[in-house]
Amino acid sequence: MSEWKWYYSHDEENYQEAESREAAIRELDGYGGTILEATRDVFDFSVDGDAILEQIDDNNSERFGPDGDGVFPTITTESSLALGLALKNAVTSWISDQKIKIAPCWAFKEMRNQELIEPDKPAEFDQ
Repeated sequence: MSEWKWYYSHDEENYQEAESREAAIRELDGYGGTILEATRDVFDFSVDGDAILEQIDDNNSERFGPDGDGVFPTITTESSLALGLALKNAVTSWISDQKIKIAPCWAFKEMRNQELIEPDKPAEFDQ
């Protein structure tokens, strides 16, 4: 789980990280905006076992004939779920083994202490 950090935004769409609540307010530079504490979400590396089995069947449709039941005609729901979990674990191991750096997740998982900070300065408009 990621740690709680402070963020600030002028438009409630694009948030930037700040060292503290006070730093988040300072970063708004008197123009107002939103501050909040949040944790970043994490990427989901789960794989749908049924989708993989369907793809394997599609890849081999010419090989099992028109009356065939597919490559895996007796797969149970439990087996499909086990395949999905095994593939998720394989992807996670592959990321680790290859030392692949994962980009930070853009979305917040949890938010708290959200505040609207009123502006001290008038808004600047392009004319």
